[in-house]
Amino acid sequence: MVEVIRFMGGEDSPRRVLYEPGVLLLVSDASGHDGFGGWAFAGQADSRPAVLSAPWPDDVREALRQFKLPAAQRTPGAALLSMPAAELFTTVALAAAAATIKPHTAVIAVGDCDPAARALDAA
Repeated sequence: MVEVIRFMGGEDSPRRVLYEPGVLLLVSDASGHDGFGGWAFAGQADSRPAVLSAPWPDDVREALRQFKLPAAQRTPGAALLSMPAAELFTTVALAAAAATIKPHTAVIAVGDCDPAARALDAA
């Protein structure tokens, strides 16, 4: 389950929330060409952020390329992957990888894709 936290200032300031025990901060990004990655940081006492960087497999890279083409230029039956879906995958993959080494009770995810953020907010 995803809990969306809206920062209102004061006691709900981002600094206070980020330094609470059990809060995992994720910053992720996906490339439309090369790959995906990011880092995860588990609060003030965490001196070793987890870092993930991986190339897209060839089939995923091709699905991203096909999606960008006008429909008439796409290969019939080709797999398609939108950039927002790639961004969402990256956030979830980073959270899953970090969870194996960074115990936490809450996650704050930072990304640069509004449709992916809205999907997480709606979850």
